Parts: sequence; C-alpha cells; structure tokens
Amino acid sequence: MTQLRIGITGATGFIGKQLMDGFIAEGHAVSVLTRSPEKLALQDNIAVYSTDLAKPKQAVLTAFVKNLDLLYHLAGELSNPHSMQAVNVEGTRALLKQLDYSKTRFVYLSSIGIFDPLNKIFTENSPKAPLNTYEKSKLEAERALENEEKKGLKAVILRPSIVLGINMNSSLLDQLFFLIRLGIDLKLDEKVTAKVVLADDLVRALILLGKSKNIDGKRYNFSNDLPLCTLLTQLKVASNSRIIFSLSSRLFQFGLHLLRRLRILSISSEGVLFFSSESSVSSEKIINELGFEFTKDYGPFLQEYVNFRS
Repeated sequence: MTQLRIGITGATGFIGKQLMDGFIAEGHAVSVLTRSPEKLALQDNIAVYSTDLAKPKQAVLTAFVKNLDLLYHLAGELSNPHSMQAVNVEGTRALLKQLDYSKTRFVYLSSIGIFDPLNKIFTENSPKAPLNTYEKSKLEAERALENEEKKGLKAVILRPSIVLGINMNSSLLDQLFFLIRLGIDLKLDEKVTAKVVLADDLVRALILLGKSKNIDGKRYNFSNDLPLCTLLTQLKVASNSRIIFSLSSRLFQFGLHLLRRLRILSISSEGVLFFSSESSVSSEKIINELGFEFTKDYGPFLQEYVNFRS
C-alpha cells in the first residue's frame, strides 16, 4: 500500500479524531493543525502544528500543508458567531493560499444547511439560502473554493445533515431522550423527516472521498433520512421507558419557542423547525457514483447512545 501524507484540521473533534486514527492505523503519515495541541497524545506518524485559524501564523500553515497528498478541512467555529467569518471563511482562504494545487486534494466538510429550507428535496443543485451565521459562513467558504478551482485547485465537498455520534453533542437527540425519560411521547406526522446521519458513516464517506479517483470538483449531499417518528420509536425501544402521556408536536414546538425566547433553552430556530420539517435530502449522487452504503439500522447506535447517557 502506498503511504500517503494526509493533513487534517479539526483533528481534536469527534470526526477528525476518528479520521486521524483510521489513517494512522493504515500506516499513513498524518499532519494535524490545531489550536489545542494539548488535546492530542503524542503518537508515531503524527506531526502536530499549532495555530488558530482565526489569526493563523502563515509560517505554520506553510509547514503544515507542505507535500500533502490529501488535506481534510474539518475545523470550524460552531458556537461563537463573532468568530465564524474569521475561522470558517478567512481561515479557509489562508489555508488555500499555502496549498500546492498540483499535488494536494482538498476535502472540505460543509453543511446541508447552506440550502434554502423551503426546498422539498435537497439535491446538490438546489437553491441555496442559509438561515444563520454558521451556515452562511460555510456557503461563503464553498464559494471561495469554487474561485480557486478555476485556478487549478482539486477539491471535493461533502455536505452532511445533522451528525449523530455517541460522544458528540446532539441537542435534538438529547431533547427526544429527555422527553422519553419523563414518560412523554410526541405525536408526529409520518411525513416529518429526520435529516440525520451517523458519525461512523460520515468518517467512512470522508475516507472514500480521499481515495476515490476522478471526483475533483464534485459536491455530495450526505444524509441518511428516516421518518422522525421511526427514530423516536427506536429510541423508546432502546430506552425501555414507560410512556405516561402523549404530547402534540405543535404544542412541543410552542414550548421550545417559548423556552428559547426566555433564554432558558439553547436551541436554534432551525432546531425548532426540525420537529415539523417534511423536506428530505437526496444522497443518491454519492450512492450511485461512489457506491457508498449507509448504515441501514439506527437501532444499535441508539441502544449504545442510551447506555452511554444512562
């Protein structure tokens, strides 16, 4: 097997760490860029570069990207809207300035949230109209990539929906689990869709994009949708909780809106809409072109999630 030189930003995150560990296990040389090097244990085959993408040191970026075959750009500011432009957009541009376009493939982790939520089905070419600062910054970063592709950049973009992982913060899943433990069942229309995907599937897709040929310039939407009522039923089975009464989704959403306005609950307006959205994400492109297979059954993950939270 040919050893690759692989760069990863965001390697201290849940997805980045799995990706890093997987490539190290295969014997590849991995370089990581992080603002928190203390979170990474020293290992063979890892070179650690430390800088903050909000105010990156150019010399560090130059050393980090040197001779890379693949660069996975996963790092991003998720919580502080005042830093999102600097990190998610300008930080991406700073990386691109140091990159050797003739050698390195750039794999960018974007978001399905760049699309207009009024779309009934999200395809790769659906109209884009992000609602919040984070999603707007992801779309602007995508457009920066598009400009550089005209100059020779080899890039591929993956746009996941809500990612579910055992060690990841998932407020939506946590809220459902909290209701179930209280004995509350939500009455959900079967048309309401949960636009979610498992973290393990996301890692496998990122690896696939890095190794696949002839995909430069491609964009792939990535979601393993299922009816929200099905997800809720599987979570109830996994938790083995006793349901005391049912609550309409409309009343539940009203409660979320109220708690959000009172600043008692930290949830976005998009998070509230999650419980009534009938739109879906088409992942047919990555399935048909690259043969990707999603995990069919969410049950084992939900059981592990319940065991971890209990």
